[in-house]
Amino acid sequence: MTTDAIVLNLPKDLGDCLLSVPAIAQLRDYAAREGIPLVAVGHARSRDWVETLGGFKLETRDGDALLALNPRFAVNLNFYDPYTLGKTFPDAPVYAPEKLRVLENDEKDFGAGAVIGKKHVSLLLQDMLQDMGVLGINQKLQPPQLPAEMLDDAAISAAKMKFGIAGKYALLVPVAAANRPLKKWPKENYVAVAKDMLARGITPVLIGGPSAEEKSLCAEIAAMTGGGLDVCGQTSLPDIAALAKGAQLTLGNDTGPTHIAAVTGAPVFAFFGYYSDPATWKPVTPNNSALVLTGKPVPQITVAETLSALRTVLEKTQNPARAFRVSA
Repeated sequence: MTTDAIVLNLPKDLGDCLLSVPAIAQLRDYAAREGIPLVAVGHARSRDWVETLGGFKLETRDGDALLALNPRFAVNLNFYDPYTLGKTFPDAPVYAPEKLRVLENDEKDFGAGAVIGKKHVSLLLQDMLQDMGVLGINQKLQPPQLPAEMLDDAAISAAKMKFGIAGKYALLVPVAAANRPLKKWPKENYVAVAKDMLARGITPVLIGGPSAEEKSLCAEIAAMTGGGLDVCGQTSLPDIAALAKGAQLTLGNDTGPTHIAAVTGAPVFAFFGYYSDPATWKPVTPNNSALVLTGKPVPQITVAETLSALRTVLEKTQNPARAFRVSA
């Protein structure tokens, strides 16, 4: 016996999960109104990310229990794999952000394997939900919003105590996907910024994921800096959010922790250039800060340019969150 349902293929990467949470919440609410299950498939890590960042639980099934479903429709939010749902459920309509495309070959602006669209991904998701009838034609998809308990004073104090942080500090996110080197600002540049932070009485705190490569990179930057704090691989998602909220600023590559920092509303500078299309992927901030565009590859952005931009935060007590991309 088959079961009417909505099947959701979850995003693959942390930043994609964060940007997709509002759409997933809308799908969950729609399924509840229709009295049918929303069943998530994909990596368990992605499910954990969505549940933590969204503050809700997702139902999962596998094997025969999954194949017993008769999807009213399926939704693919894994932008790197457009085929799985169609193969598993050949008779189900499959929805996805229509204007996203994977660039298989090297491209001048974005590099091989980049995923780009004609609008920001949040607007592409909104279009998709309107096409499906999950959102009304005049309804807007709200931006990502973290659970309030991640960002309150108690959470910030607990995170700082957990990692022994006292006084002023800044988060540095030098990591990014291993297969996308052109998204990364050079480690020597992060060292220079970290030394400048120390000279200002600000502790640079290095964060990243648990992979050996990311841990090695952060450890190397910390050693070359001669100071600061390396907590790469030790932070949970709530830790990242709380630390970002309490920081003087966050400086990072186009990667998941940087996007989480932006959602907190704290000052954020995120590098975009060759490989990352900001029109599609710029961080979402509570005050919808504008992104300054350039055609310059990320590795060519200089330390002097970066420090000049950071001073707009460091020399003021308050400043809106922003994404940073220097002019060419």
